[in-house]
Amino acid sequence: MRIPVMPTLLALTLLAGCDRPAPEERLQSAGEQLDSARDSLESLDTRIDELEATLVALKKERRRTEDRLLTLEDRVQARATDVALFRAVQSALLADGPLSQSAIAVDARKGVVTLTGLVNSAELGDRAVRLAGETAGVDRVVSRIDVEPDEGAGTPAAAADE
Repeated sequence: MRIPVMPTLLALTLLAGCDRPAPEERLQSAGEQLDSARDSLESLDTRIDELEATLVALKKERRRTEDRLLTLEDRVQARATDVALFRAVQSALLADGPLSQSAIAVDARKGVVTLTGLVNSAELGDRAVRLAGETAGVDRVVSRIDVEPDEGAGTPAAAADE
């Protein structure tokens, strides 16, 4: 038994067309898909706005943190510089023969060195101020050095007592 091919193909094509939704149903489905896509886009827009607001807040926090870090770095640098100046001036005074025996305290802050203590003569006080001022990084020297000559030093009575 032989089945005619053309009528069979025509019947199959018509049957296949029956499974397809009607144009109105396809339009309805496309409209629903569009509505769903719009809702998704609106949801994404809302999420993007939230993320942008978070990003702005994080950038502000980063700037505040960077500012605090710079301030901290400046303070550490100033402190390190103060310590370096203190050590340099103190070393210069201790390396100087006559001054090494003097009781001179050194304080350094932001390039200003303050010398405090006692020396045996005005010349030694001036020498300490000069040495401190010649130290690299020192902008200014404040002298609070008092001169207190040795009692009886250089007098005939002190020489006789020896």
